[in-house]
Amino acid sequence: MAKESEIATQLGLKQDPEPLRFLAEAGFLWLDLRNFDEAGRVFEALCALAPDDPIGHIGLGDVERMRGNWREALALYDRAAHCSNNAARSLAMIFRKQGETHALAKDSTKAIAAFERAITLDPSSDEAATAREYIAVLNRRPELPTVSQSESKRQN
Repeated sequence: MAKESEIATQLGLKQDPEPLRFLAEAGFLWLDLRNFDEAGRVFEALCALAPDDPIGHIGLGDVERMRGNWREALALYDRAAHCSNNAARSLAMIFRKQGETHALAKDSTKAIAAFERAITLDPSSDEAATAREYIAVLNRRPELPTVSQSESKRQN
């Protein structure tokens, strides 16, 4: 990673994060188009260029979650949570995504724990509001949606 970090400094990405934001947006656009390979390449590049920024790891986690690879997604979200450039809002988003992934993997206990952590980290954020909604649903209906149900809701 040291070599990639030096390249990022030489390109001015350490001083000006704007190009990294554009790269992240491109990755999320590829993800929205369900082109997981292209999205993965973009997020891998983000991880190489800015290893302490969580967005590349979050994007890779999203790719794996959409592919149905729950363990890999959770590991990538965990890696994102340990990045040094995390604010409370970023951490809340990471734990909300972990909660969603645990729910998709049909582990409501871990899902609720992750959602509660998101709420604790940034109680007034949209992430916390979403986490509260998920907890309410999980408490009412312990049976969890299948992946196809969840993904079809997201597309609508």
